Amino acid sequence: MRENSYPFLALLAVHQSRMAIIGRIERALTPEELCNRLQQYMSNHEPVLAQARAQREELNFNQSLRAQQDDEYQRSLLADQEKEKRRREEVEAQLRDEKAKRDEEEAAKEEARLLSEKRQRLRDGLPLEPAGSELVKLIIRMPNGSRLERKFHRTDSVKRLAEFVFCQDEAPSDFQVLASYPRRELPCHSGLLDVDDSEVPTFSDVGLTANETLHVQDNEA
Repeated sequence: MRENSYPFLALLAVHQSRMAIIGRIERALTPEELCNRLQQYMSNHEPVLAQARAQREELNFNQSLRAQQDDEYQRSLLADQEKEKRRREEVEAQLRDEKAKRDEEEAAKEEARLLSEKRQRLRDGLPLEPAGSELVKLIIRMPNGSRLERKFHRTDSVKRLAEFVFCQDEAPSDFQVLASYPRRELPCHSGLLDVDDSEVPTFSDVGLTANETLHVQDNEA
């Protein structure tokens, strides 16, 4: 500050973006003289002080504006990211659904193929319709309304009936055979296909010894 004598008082203010001395007092003054001198310095540099205040206010405004713009940008960015996340999730869900549908279709095709092969194996293994006495003649009504006829030995296992029904293309894969009079469930169903004959009753055992009308019930209908 290069003061030359004391008491020394320097009045500092911002000038051209830096601190500068706008007034110097290097001698003792009365309170009234000191106030007048300071007031004079302030009046002389009022344009500079006003400019500094304006610059500071502009700086604060610009900082506030940038902060607001940054906040809006962040909100917009988060919204875009959330939108993109939802889009990816929707695409992934769609791909999963499509894969599940393809897998289901492939499983259904494979199930149908295995069912067809099983029908054909049983069809190839069916014995010829028997002739002679001691026979039971059956009329079998299928779920779709079609009508079948077949003779069996009374001593045959009712598994032969289950196999005969299952071999028909119109037969359901899961079925139960019902007698008409009196109406009752017979121990004859699709589950017998994998049971040993020795564990299955004969036609005589279940009361089928003459002409009978039977119904095939679709358990999945």
